[in-house]
Amino acid sequence: MRRPLTAFLLLLFLAAQWIFGPLKPGENPAPSPTGWVKLAPEPTALVHSGGQWALVGQARYYRLIPAQATRTPSAASLRWEAIPEPSGAGVWHLLATAEDIPLLGTGGLVYPNPFQPGVALRDPATGQIFFGHPGGAVVPATSTLRSPTGRVVWLPPGNAVAVVGTGPAGYGIWRLTAAEPARLLAPLAPGTHVLALGWDASGALLWATDTGRVFWQGHGALPLPPLTSVAIARGAAAVFGIDGHGRVVFWQPGHVQTRALPALSFTGRPRFAPSGAGVAVVAETPKHQLVVLWDTPRQMHEVPLPDTPPVDYHLAGIWGPWVVVEALDGPHPGTYAYPIAGPHP
Repeated sequence: MRRPLTAFLLLLFLAAQWIFGPLKPGENPAPSPTGWVKLAPEPTALVHSGGQWALVGQARYYRLIPAQATRTPSAASLRWEAIPEPSGAGVWHLLATAEDIPLLGTGGLVYPNPFQPGVALRDPATGQIFFGHPGGAVVPATSTLRSPTGRVVWLPPGNAVAVVGTGPAGYGIWRLTAAEPARLLAPLAPGTHVLALGWDASGALLWATDTGRVFWQGHGALPLPPLTSVAIARGAAAVFGIDGHGRVVFWQPGHVQTRALPALSFTGRPRFAPSGAGVAVVAETPKHQLVVLWDTPRQMHEVPLPDTPPVDYHLAGIWGPWVVVEALDGPHPGTYAYPIAGPHP
């Protein structure tokens, strides 16, 4: 059977210009004169699934070890698994490792569990949420929401997901599992869209809506102006955004840092470090230089990317102390990392 390709994976395939060379297990690539380390010679997706970090390419994947700043090529090939959607409208396709850890998905909406092996699946025809494992049965959530919107977000420790929709107690952010009744975590005004969702160290939710306001479960609205380009940490109470005056706002409990935003144009959405200590975003300067903007409560600085536009850079995420980007085209396609995000976790 021919392997299914998402548009994203197809882009990775078409952009790849080099072939994976042999790598010794635990090999730590040397940095370039720019400070960027080339982790893979083709664009890859940075995936956190089943408690593991990996770079996923077209034909193989690399396990990543943040504490040792190394990456190890997998000896096993990846495999696709086809799962019929219960509505009969289509087929989910899971890309999994030999250890049955799902990495990516196509077809309907597929969300690998970052905390433990498993996956959440949304049937696009009905909106119903299902839970499953590669090679195992798919079971529905105990409750079905009407008109679910946005992404399905796994909640720690990986036994439930958060979904925005209408349930028995009205419209809001709901907690769904395969074994327990649905629980309304946060009621919302009808028609409100959640643009960003995260949680603090205790598991209490933080979310940003299309009104520009940010809310903290159990605390209400944060004392912040309406924000755009909002990012919320997952695992720490921290918020990043741009206010109506074009200033960068970095919030942590009891502290708000506001700074003038450099003359930059964001080319993607900001992403927090797993610790919540900082946030990164790819941006372009007025002179058309591409940079990664790294912002923390104490400082802000720019890291030039190796190539200038029209190279298409995508911020893959933050892995340990490294910010990871993909160069999808240009003279040097590949996956690159820069040691920007502070100490190892």
